[in-house]
Amino acid sequence: MDPKTWIIRDAVISSRGAKSCQLELAKPDAGTDGKIRFTVGSRENPTTTPFGATTFNNEEAVQKTIEVVLNDEEVEKFRCITEWLIDYLAEHAPRIFKKEMTREQVSESLRSPVTQKGSFRPHLRCKIRPSSVRCWTAEGRIRSLPEDLRPYKLVPRVSLDRMWIMSRECGLVFQISDLLVLEGEEVECPFA
Repeated sequence: MDPKTWIIRDAVISSRGAKSCQLELAKPDAGTDGKIRFTVGSRENPTTTPFGATTFNNEEAVQKTIEVVLNDEEVEKFRCITEWLIDYLAEHAPRIFKKEMTREQVSESLRSPVTQKGSFRPHLRCKIRPSSVRCWTAEGRIRSLPEDLRPYKLVPRVSLDRMWIMSRECGLVFQISDLLVLEGEEVECPFA
């Protein structure tokens, strides 16, 4: 996952007025689609999601937000990605934002996908589409998406899809395409 091999395409505006830029590999390998993909955690060191997949005000939605816990090595990778992104956007600001921006201005407008509150572990904010995410068992078989992901150990396969741009802010969109769902923690009923 080397951001120096990535490019950010020109901004496009959707039919609903949302402005975004695709991110992709500058020189994709033969037979690949050029998407930037990576895995959070591993079978040996899976991650968790403290809040599960949620929507604003618990509304029904096609896409939900999910935050997964990062280990120290992953936190450092995302720090490096953020530094690369700030430099890239400052250099290419006239093309992407249609105006000059300094590194400091870009840094102020960039919303980090990694959040940390208090002494809790840092989280990576991702999007998940329950209707299309592929879930896998430890044995490599397709399974249904659990209604509540909080008790499970997880290994998400994530695509860095695009960068969103609003009037004064921008940020990266990470989409979970596949999810290895390992057995959850046994919870003992306190009323037994």
